[in-house]
Amino acid sequence: SSDVTISREGNTTKISTTFIDNEGVDHAVTFEGDLRIGNGTKLPKLTQLMEDVEHKAAYAEGTYMGDLFGTGGGLTLITIDDENRENRVTPYYQVSLGIFCTKWADPKKEMRLEPGTYEVSTTYKKGTWMSPNELEIMGMVLPIGTYVFYDDGVSDSGLYGYCTDGTIT
Repeated sequence: SSDVTISREGNTTKISTTFIDNEGVDHAVTFEGDLRIGNGTKLPKLTQLMEDVEHKAAYAEGTYMGDLFGTGGGLTLITIDDENRENRVTPYYQVSLGIFCTKWADPKKEMRLEPGTYEVSTTYKKGTWMSPNELEIMGMVLPIGTYVFYDDGVSDSGLYGYCTDGTIT
């Protein structure tokens, strides 16, 4: 695995890194798109991050959620932690990617990230990524989808930066 590289040109932000799978093969992961705070389509309930994000990835993991929306695309949630998060120290950043890949019959044996380009979409079909949604469960607001989380060690809920446009490769 490698450092997470974050760059910005105009309104376009690029985030890239690599990870090593269980077979020891390196894979590249990149996001390129608009990460400005004010570009969302609805008002979030969670406090929003009002700064650029730069962090060095130390750990990543993925969870296969299956075909939650009946679209034929299997939702995989990938969490990328920086070194502080890995060591349980604040402040820290955490990036969450919600991508739709193949629907696996036996995820414990078959699941893997498939190389390719994932476009933002609300169809939730294979080859797309999920913009953030806030779920309210028993009075708690929980984000799901593609976003950045920052725990400043001070606020109760942390700060969130929601991705609304761009590609993940």
